[in-house]
Formats: sequence, structure tokens, C-alpha cells
Amino acid sequence: MGLRIALVRLQDTKDHVRFTLHVNPSVSYSAGVQPGGYLSSSGLQVARGRCPFLEREGCYVAAVREGFDIEAFASSVDRGFVALQDAERRLDKCGFFLRGQRRSPHGDGHTAAAIKLLKSSEDNVFAYRLTWLEDARPTGWTTHLSVLHPPLTPELDRALKFFNLNGEAEAPDARERRRLLEMARDAEKLAGDDDRKLTRLATEVESLLNEGFSPIVFCH
Repeated sequence: MGLRIALVRLQDTKDHVRFTLHVNPSVSYSAGVQPGGYLSSSGLQVARGRCPFLEREGCYVAAVREGFDIEAFASSVDRGFVALQDAERRLDKCGFFLRGQRRSPHGDGHTAAAIKLLKSSEDNVFAYRLTWLEDARPTGWTTHLSVLHPPLTPELDRALKFFNLNGEAEAPDARERRRLLEMARDAEKLAGDDDRKLTRLATEVESLLNEGFSPIVFCH
């Protein structure tokens, strides 16, 4: 990745000492994700002007603790950037481009004159939906990711923000899915070791679902 890195000890007063990390990417690429954007998304702040410690124009800075392992940091940053480049290539093949990716041109991605669900899928973490939106504005596709078991971990939240995914609106069925999961958890808490009523109810509801019905259960 070609980084110049300096670990600096700053003494503000007799009894107050700080440590800062200074990083300057010495290379840039003609296409794809850039080292500067990667460092910024990793939490380092952009420092304008000439860095006196690296003797280069511009650097990325972060406050660190005493004893910070600069060699381990350099190795981890390199591996992370390689993994990000690989992720970008894979996403490109899916038609999801990181370069120039910004907020959806269709507002929240859910409001349009006509909306068509094209594809849906899910894994152990996300439910995926691909929709086609038609409006007076340009038409286009919108990708929806709904977390099956919220809340997001801080690491996953940062990764989604790095990909410029708009997390302000919910996917079409996210709210309903979340409510059903909450109800299922509440039911598990209420169930005893031998709750024959709940067992019989589950059998009947499953049978109705298999027949294509959407049963509504009232409890008192």
C-alpha cells in the first residue's frame, strides 16, 4: 500500500503527554478505492498542510495509547486494504459500484410512482431485496439490505457506512420481520416446559401456513 508512518510523543505540559499516529499514503491508483479514502473511513482524520514528522504534504492522524504497536498496525492496514480491493472487485461484478456511489437518486429508495420487486434472497445475517423504481425522475434499481438479527455490531455498521449504504430507511418488510421476531422471542419466554396449548396452536398455525393461509391469532 506504500505508507509512511510515524508514532509521535507530544508533551503539552510537564505532566501531560499524548501519542499520535501520522500516516501518509505514498501511492494512489488510477481507479478503484484509494488509500486516502480507506484511511479516512478507518477513523483517521485528514490533516492539511505539510506534516513535520513525515516531511510530506498532508497526512492522516489519530490519537493512540502509549505502547501502540506501529508494526502490527502497518501489517493490518495493508491486509485490510487488499481485502477491500478484493471486495470492490466482487461487488463490481454484482453491479454495485463503490466508485462514485452516493445516496440513492430515488430518495429513501422506497417511494416512487411504481415499484417492482425483482429479486430476493437472504443469508444468516441479511435479507436482500432488489427493486425497480419508476418515477418522473430517472428510473433505476435499488438494493435493500435488512439485518435479520439487529442491532448491528459497530464493525458491521462502519462497513455499511463505508459502502455509502443509506441506513435511514427500512427495507420493505424489515419492520414486519422485526415485529415477528420480537413476538417469537416473547412467546419463547412465556412457554413452559410442557405448554400443551402453545404446542397445539403451533401445529395448527403451521398447517394453515402450509395451505397458503395467513392466520391471525387472538389471545386473552
